[in-house]
Amino acid sequence: MLIMKLSTVDKLITLASKIMYVVVKKRTSLDRAFQEVVKGRGRREYSKVPHALLYRLCRNVARDYIAITHYLTKFAKRRRLSMRLVIKAWIALKGDELFDEAVVRSVRKKLALPHQSIEEAASEASDEVERMVLRYSFPRWFVKELLSYFGNDECERMLSALNKEVLWIRVNTLKNDIDRIVKILESRGMVIEADKELPYMLKVKEFETPIQYIDLVRQCDIVLQDKASAIAVEELDPEPNDVVLDVAAAPGIKTSLIMQLTENRARVVAVDVSRERVARMRRLLRCLGVDIDRIDIVVGDSTKGFVRGCISKALVDAPCSGSGTVGRDPATKIHLVDRGWVLQLINIQRSMLGAALATAETTLYAVCSVLPSEAEENVAAYSELLQAPRFRGAPGLLGLGRRVSRFYPHIHGTHGFFIAKLCRGAQIRLLSTRYR
Repeated sequence: MLIMKLSTVDKLITLASKIMYVVVKKRTSLDRAFQEVVKGRGRREYSKVPHALLYRLCRNVARDYIAITHYLTKFAKRRRLSMRLVIKAWIALKGDELFDEAVVRSVRKKLALPHQSIEEAASEASDEVERMVLRYSFPRWFVKELLSYFGNDECERMLSALNKEVLWIRVNTLKNDIDRIVKILESRGMVIEADKELPYMLKVKEFETPIQYIDLVRQCDIVLQDKASAIAVEELDPEPNDVVLDVAAAPGIKTSLIMQLTENRARVVAVDVSRERVARMRRLLRCLGVDIDRIDIVVGDSTKGFVRGCISKALVDAPCSGSGTVGRDPATKIHLVDRGWVLQLINIQRSMLGAALATAETTLYAVCSVLPSEAEENVAAYSELLQAPRFRGAPGLLGLGRRVSRFYPHIHGTHGFFIAKLCRGAQIRLLSTRYR
């Protein structure tokens, strides 16, 4: 909690509103919007406000954005909502997380908001869905869909856990030793826990300096990657001399793990539709110590299935809503308001999956989403191809059970993730046995 002048608070509100406007209009991550504003038009204004406080304010507003806007329209009867109003309302309703009492009281008085808090408004909600919308700040349609699959108690635990940041680190064994990295991190006051299943994965318990800014990340000795994301690559089981198609490969995190697991002896065809992301991926792979001569980087649309040749395995880490990663980027919840956007992504996911299945004998489909519409519903049509996973997550929905894996933050301490392995060879053997 900081004591500061109201003029400084107003500058914070101005900059935060610009950052949040970029998040909403460009449908981008909070970090990218922050960098765009800070390095651009807001540079001079930014120099006059505390860096860390501005970022925390934006994260908290993004985290509570849906609950705040719902509160303003229904309980405060505000018809027109500007971004400045939303940010001021957050300070008035939840600002004691960051600001002193005088700032919160002043902003609340100027807004003339109802006396009830968001928690009190949640207790007066018309139904269970609205209560969860106000309490956990997720879109109504999203809460309603999860409730239909998981029930009240499980859904509430999941929404609560999704709002919390889960942080994992992958040690890049192409460049460094696991024990050495652990000692360096611990010497810097970081509390970490080595994973028993995947020794190169470290769970971060406590840290002071933001992980993305430490030198080990910049030098590519460690990689910010969730354990469930690493499990997706492990389930693909890449081996030396495999030719792996990585669909929607940028920024190259999973491509680099394929090469790490095979000690740079696999070949990867890394495809992404964005030339800009492909350029960044190439730079990152070099930094990570990947043998770039064994990577064929292609700018192209993976939904078209244009890649031909001896592809043994395909990794479809499809573009998705990111609903399982809101703890890392709370702006994701704002993008989820547009259900039409999610439906468009589902069409892309199904096209990518179909193209990969037509190309490779073994396909690993993964999404960092908790929505069945992006997960089980996409692989249900290929249920006879599903191969039981090696890593036991939670069972799948829609009757798929243990043939797929789900990972949840409140159960597994990871992002929300769905993984399914499909093998055409298994189907061929099954048919030959059945009709022999």
